[in-house]
Amino acid sequence: MFSPANLTQGQLYLVCGSRRFTGLRLRDLVVEYALRGAVRVLVGGNRFSVHEIAYALAAQTGRYYDILENNISLARAETCYQMAGLLKSTPVSATPTLVSDFLCPFYEEGMAEKEVDELLFESFAELRRLSKHAPLVLTASGDEKRKRLLHALEKAVDVTERAETITPASVSDRYGAPTNGGSMGHTKVPFTMQYHQERRHFSEFRRALLLHEDQLLFDALWNRSEFHIPAAEKAAHPLPIGTILLSMNLEQEKAIARLEEKIKAQEKEIQRLQEENKQKDRQIVYTNTEIDGLQREMERSLKQVREEMLEMLYPAYAT
Repeated sequence: MFSPANLTQGQLYLVCGSRRFTGLRLRDLVVEYALRGAVRVLVGGNRFSVHEIAYALAAQTGRYYDILENNISLARAETCYQMAGLLKSTPVSATPTLVSDFLCPFYEEGMAEKEVDELLFESFAELRRLSKHAPLVLTASGDEKRKRLLHALEKAVDVTERAETITPASVSDRYGAPTNGGSMGHTKVPFTMQYHQERRHFSEFRRALLLHEDQLLFDALWNRSEFHIPAAEKAAHPLPIGTILLSMNLEQEKAIARLEEKIKAQEKEIQRLQEENKQKDRQIVYTNTEIDGLQREMERSLKQVREEMLEMLYPAYAT
């Protein structure tokens, strides 16, 4: 396995194999170069995870935000025309260049084979140009339909490393989170300090929020996540912002659970009131029926009284 310490300018280095292992090797190289200084990454296709880079850097240093912002530059090409154009427009520099999934854009379906070959060989020339003043490393994987492209690339480079010969532990676990209290490679910083450092990193984001109520809600999220600092200290996750976001999410879940309980209680109260209203409606109907019956009975009584009075006052009329 080659490393930044033994890579020299004027040489083209290739890591070939499955995308899983070449991706891990590229991550390692990006981290090692970024810890030393500037590095530029040209991404072929769409299989590059910045999150994994941040995670690996966080396992090595507390300055990972500054390194991500200042030491790593990214550019992407999704088609073979874009890759050829990207290489042509990239200036020669003393900054090491890493090219991820270099052949991926050249496996694009629907392209004429002659066009693919021409663009590939133009790209070889640009890669050689870029390697004159700084090391250049490519990663590439084969494709069943265009096997010749990987063979041509292997002939064009100076040094080839085959990722299939690398064990997963030598790559994947290098920057993994420590287990059983193991060291992360640097002095452990109290999570309280990490928390406030992360919060300061987002101060510009807060200031850029247009609405004052958004700023208040943003502050509330951070304030509630602060309750979980003791648990975050125990977790010792290499990426503090991940733990903070999880704490925020936990507080939001608690708020959602409380609201759901309130909604359930209100639904039960509404159901109870609806039952009471139904009973009252039935009582009203029964009462109205009783009133109608009493009114009819009263009318009959009044009629009978009137007839009796007429008989008493006017016997002849009654007869």
